Amino acid sequence: MNPAKQKLIDSKAVKAFTCAGIPFRVIENPFFIDFLNELNYNYKPPSRQLLSNRLLDQELAKVNIAITKEFAGEKDLTLGKLDKLTLHLI
Repeated sequence: MNPAKQKLIDSKAVKAFTCAGIPFRVIENPFFIDFLNELNYNYKPPSRQLLSNRLLDQELAKVNIAITKEFAGEKDLTLGKLDKLTLHLI
């Protein structure tokens, strides 16, 4: 598998594990590895440590950059909490 494809799949794996609340240790489960091999034999999943450290940090950096760009130039921002009634009226 080419390195760009490996990197793309690893990135999607981090998002899937994080957003679905899947424990990172699952990536090293032999049955899960067998499942991944059935989907694409050439894909070598990252270790639990790599997934939960470097790859997660890279995805977090992407999110932080996107947030920074979204709010660049904004001034006097206020945080608030919307309740269900407010959301219904919007």
